[in-house]
Amino acid sequence: MIPSLILLPLLGALASAQTTTLDVLFPVEGIKSVYGTVVAANSQVTTYALHCGENVDNVQCEIIGTQTVVVGPETLSINYSFDGNKKASYFSEDLSCKIKTAEAKCHIWIQTKNSAGEMVTSSITEYEMDTKTRLIPAIITEGADKLAAVEATTTPSPGAKTSSVRTHAHKTDKAIETSSEAAPTPSTATGDATHGMSVHGAVVGLAAVAAAFLMM
Repeated sequence: MIPSLILLPLLGALASAQTTTLDVLFPVEGIKSVYGTVVAANSQVTTYALHCGENVDNVQCEIIGTQTVVVGPETLSINYSFDGNKKASYFSEDLSCKIKTAEAKCHIWIQTKNSAGEMVTSSITEYEMDTKTRLIPAIITEGADKLAAVEATTTPSPGAKTSSVRTHAHKTDKAIETSSEAAPTPSTATGDATHGMSVHGAVVGLAAVAAAFLMM
């Protein structure tokens, strides 16, 4: 369920310019906001396409491009690939997280090319995201009506119990393994979830991008 404090500005935005703003986790230094669309939404998960704003002087924005992010109260997944340019080489990533209340434990697979042009696969087997200090505004320019449509079909009857997801800071604990083997087939975790997480806190795990960039 979308909390009323979030739903009211959402509906107001829909009535005006079909845009709304929500907080997402985007752990890249120097980026103050992101833009994107709601690709799809249902009672379990919401799919976003997120990217940096135009004319942002940050090389990581060029690398990040547009990411497809699937998020729910208990799950998070990101699948992404970058073909490479003069500033950075090719890499791809597959992030899958399980969220339990205030803790998000993730597994990240990152594939890059070394100086010889060979594919190198790195696996971050345990990654705990800081869901408090890296929340920034995401301006949703299209698809916000999908959120309202889901809310209209999932609003509980009076007296029904509701739940919310809180965000807290966590330390980062990483274990990195590197090999020259091919990366595993990307997978998207969905699991059991409710729609409320997509707006309340919207814990979007773009931490994988920061991790990949640091390893290049």
